[in-house]
Amino acid sequence: MFVYLLLFFLVSIPVFLKDAKKTILLAIAVMILVAGFRDMIGGFDVYIYGEVFELPVIRILLFDLFEWGFRLTYVLLRQVAETRETMFMVFSILVLGIHSYQIKKLSPLVGLSLFIYFAKFYLMSFVYLRQGLAMGIVWFAIPLLQDKKYTKALLIVALAFFFHKSSIIFLPFFFICKYKFSSIQIVILTMLLFIVVLSPIGSWFTVYLGELSGEDKIGRYAAKSSGINFFYFIEVLFFGAIILRYKSRFYQNNNVLVLNGFLVYIWVILFSLTNATFIRLGWYYFMFSPIALAYLITYLRGSTVKMLGKLLFYVYYSLIFFRLLLVYDGGDFMPYKATFQDFERNGNWEFMEYRNRNGFYD
Repeated sequence: MFVYLLLFFLVSIPVFLKDAKKTILLAIAVMILVAGFRDMIGGFDVYIYGEVFELPVIRILLFDLFEWGFRLTYVLLRQVAETRETMFMVFSILVLGIHSYQIKKLSPLVGLSLFIYFAKFYLMSFVYLRQGLAMGIVWFAIPLLQDKKYTKALLIVALAFFFHKSSIIFLPFFFICKYKFSSIQIVILTMLLFIVVLSPIGSWFTVYLGELSGEDKIGRYAAKSSGINFFYFIEVLFFGAIILRYKSRFYQNNNVLVLNGFLVYIWVILFSLTNATFIRLGWYYFMFSPIALAYLITYLRGSTVKMLGKLLFYVYYSLIFFRLLLVYDGGDFMPYKATFQDFERNGNWEFMEYRNRNGFYD
């Protein structure tokens, strides 16, 4: 638990400082090291990534559950390393390094955006190696779309597709990224989506999108709806109200694309009300969340109001981080275990942790 608390403390500091460049760099470095040195933490997928990386190269190339871009990355890495420990560190540097670069490039308040990213996605970076890399690649398209360089942006998404097929879910954004929605349009579209989610059409559409994006898990889990997720419902109401209240400020300041991306992210959360698995596709729009909320703070008038706004987001995302830490996969992030430590973590999938172990693909 100490490792997570240390990280939380480091990432919290830049939220409330005006000049925190060194602290931000330190926080990013520690985030990368903690994710890179962590042992088999985060869920079933982590073990599969580890097992496949240690297969003979020819078997990696033939492992068709992974996209070609990811397989080739594995093969290149195998030329200099043979163990999963090195692979996890390299992917930690790649994924978190690219994501942090995008935050620094796109956000007007890097400290606040980094904290929101940390609270909502950092622990997921332990799990989503392929998708995390694809997300980082897709986000290079954001400034290209802002500059209306659609062909180059399309090539970026095509590249991401070879690392995770679900990146295709970003393509519809090309058609609405510059569209100025009216408040009435936002409300009507949100209400219609809410009705669809609660109807049988929602389950069918979830399966269809899973098949379209190559995310078979979404299709398999679509039938496992467990009622409305009221936590998501509250989040939709909270951020939906913010979007309606400050929409004109974003549009006036030429941040149409940022607000629309945030709006799509909220719609994905809404679509996930009855099946949280669908939110996996929404990660491609997640970057708009910390960026849009950072811009929102800059639009507030008065230093006191700005500080209260930061504090509100800080408390909200702090609760999200600790809830995720304690609840995800039955608490499978807890306790923290590094590759150089020797003790039993009692994780959900610990039976797969040993290399002599009749591993999953041995």
